[in-house]
Formats: sequence, C-alpha cells, structure tokens
Amino acid sequence: MNFVDDDDVAEFEKCALVGITVGVGSFVLTFKNDNSIVMSCRFETTINGCGFEGHGEEPETSSLLFSLLNSNVASSSLLSDGVLFYCFLVAINLK
Repeated sequence: MNFVDDDDVAEFEKCALVGITVGVGSFVLTFKNDNSIVMSCRFETTINGCGFEGHGEEPETSSLLFSLLNSNVASSSLLSDGVLFYCFLVAINLK
C-alpha cells in the first residue's frame, strides 16, 4: 500500500531541499514548497558514482544528506516497489 502517488512525488520536482531535521528515530527533509518527507527507513545515495547507505533511525548517517541542502530536485519518481527516487541537480541521487 502506497501513501503517495505519482502526482504527490511530482510536487518535489524543481524544488530545493532547504532543511534537514535530525531527530530521534527519523530525519525530516523540508523542501522550498513547504512539502516534507519523514524518513525512518533505509536510504541510499549515489555521490560521484559511489553508493552509500544510511538509515533514518541512525543520526550518524544524516551527514550523507547534507550535501543535498539548497539543491533542486531535477526529477522524481515512484518506483514499482513503492520506493521514492529523487535525482538532484548536483549529481546526487537519493532513494
């Protein structure tokens, strides 16, 4: 069961990631259009062709996301398995 659809995901395109709140048990990604994503799950980033893994429940992995701050989402999609995929203009992907 997905809580979002393609229209929801498309709202993030061309929006800048303007904030990352690191809390106990999750991260909150806040975008310029006032939309946000709560992450309390595993995530993957690809930075300069190298893959890294983190988890929203592990604050020490939040540093993997800081290079995305103030970057625009170039494209976004909802994959068939319900995974959200964001490609940022700074050549970093977040899944």
